[in-house]
Amino acid sequence: MTARKKRLILTAVLLCAALVCSFFIVANCSHHNCTHDDDCAVCRMIAGFVRILSCVRAAAAETALFTAVFAVAAAVLRLFRKCDAVTPVTLRTELRE
Repeated sequence: MTARKKRLILTAVLLCAALVCSFFIVANCSHHNCTHDDDCAVCRMIAGFVRILSCVRAAAAETALFTAVFAVAAAVLRLFRKCDAVTPVTLRTELRE
């Protein structure tokens, strides 16, 4: 396994751990005795986690879109490379060599 794959796996594991911790804290703190003040620490913490999770969701969607565009572009380039390899000019060049 290469170092790049190890780093990618470590990053994925840490991200998953952070998300699980965030979900756990939000689930446990969602039923607190709120005083309905502006200074409720639990409500501020829950709002912060909700903002973080919405940012992660948006980043995941952007990453998925980028990956899809990149995969399509790579497939198209591979297709053109295969098409270019079988032209009469390339066949004639191969015969001369």
